[in-house]
This record gives sequence, structure tokens and C-alpha cells, in this order.
Amino acid sequence: KDIKDKMVEFETGMEKLVLWEDHQEHQKKLKKLFRISKGNADEMFHPNVLVDKIKFDNSAHYKVIILVTSFAKYFEHRQWIRKAWGNQTFWNESVENWQVIFNVGAVDSAEVQQKLVEESKNHGDMLILDVPENFHKLSEKVMAGLYWVYTKFSFEFVFKTDDDVFIHMQRLLTKLNTTWSQENYVGNRNYNAVPRRNKGRYGVSSKEWPGKYYDPYCSGGGY
Repeated sequence: KDIKDKMVEFETGMEKLVLWEDHQEHQKKLKKLFRISKGNADEMFHPNVLVDKIKFDNSAHYKVIILVTSFAKYFEHRQWIRKAWGNQTFWNESVENWQVIFNVGAVDSAEVQQKLVEESKNHGDMLILDVPENFHKLSEKVMAGLYWVYTKFSFEFVFKTDDDVFIHMQRLLTKLNTTWSQENYVGNRNYNAVPRRNKGRYGVSSKEWPGKYYDPYCSGGGY
């Protein structure tokens, strides 16, 4: 039994080593695409950030920062948001200070990556991470984006949403100023959700989540 346990530990360690080596190679490839130097001090604190060309005033205090999770190649989705609900002039009047920031991951296409860099420079509202654009990496991408916002800006609330969602900013701001004017985690709450034990897109193994139910959580479209 002791030998078997040691073998399991060894195999687990080797799996982690391979994953770590793959991650290092992935980072080298991405940094070459983006021509990132080693001298960037901010990279020490935000190792997931490849490009940060945000032009917003990080000394200001914001009522809410809207973090929009967006797939890298969905250029038109982001542009639509910039022209519609994400543009403060779209609303008749907005007395609150708020901003939209797009959170995108990395792809292996040099052409797409170059377009992302240009988009980021032109609009100054996009964060590019070294997290692969993969459905199973989505949680990592969101957490990296939320952490970046938390360390960069002064705000009362941060709202996470997706690039295929319309946000009625006037109603959101009204809620933030009344019902939710305190610390809260708000969204479409899910209770007693059952993990899917299959190999599909939403499949989760017992090793990944051994519980019969998930802990309560809010749906990813907006919280």
C-alpha cells in the first residue's frame, strides 16, 4: 500500500510538472507575439496581464467598474457595446462615475493578437491576459480580471458581465444607490445545482468537485 501511495504521489507530481512546463512554453510564445520585455515591474504583480493600455484615471473613485468578459475574436461585440450601453453619452444623463473594461484572453494567431493590441491602443479600455481563450479556462480569466480591477481602481462596486449582454446602466445605478448600497454579492442565485458527471462542456469529475451539490453561486451573465 505504501509503495502504491508513493507511485500515486509521483504520478501526480509528474502531471503537475508537465502542466508547469506547458505553461512556461505558452508564456514564452505569447510574450514573443506581444514583444514583452522582462523589465516590466507591473508584470511581477499581475503575471496574467499581457497588455494593459487602459486610459481611465486610476486616481478617481468610481461608482461601478463594469468588467466585460469577451472572447478575443469578438471585435464587433466590443464595438457595439462601446457605441451602445457602454458609452455614457448613450444615456440621457449619468451623474455617476462609471467605466467599462473589456477582459480578453490570448489566442495563438499572431494576426488576431496584433488586432487586439491595436484595438487596445485605440480605445484604451481593454485588458489582454495570457489566459488561453478556452471555455475551461474561463474562471481563471475572470478571476485574473477581477483581481486586476481590485488592485488598480478605487470603486464601490464591480459588475462582471459578458459581451453578449445589454446592461441598462440607469437601472443598475439606481439599484446601487438604494437597494444595494452596502457590501453585497448580487446576481441570479443558484442553489443546490447538481454537477454534471459527463465529458461534455459542463462536465465536472468527482475529483474536481466531490460534492453532491455546488455551493450557492450567481450565474455568469451578470453579478
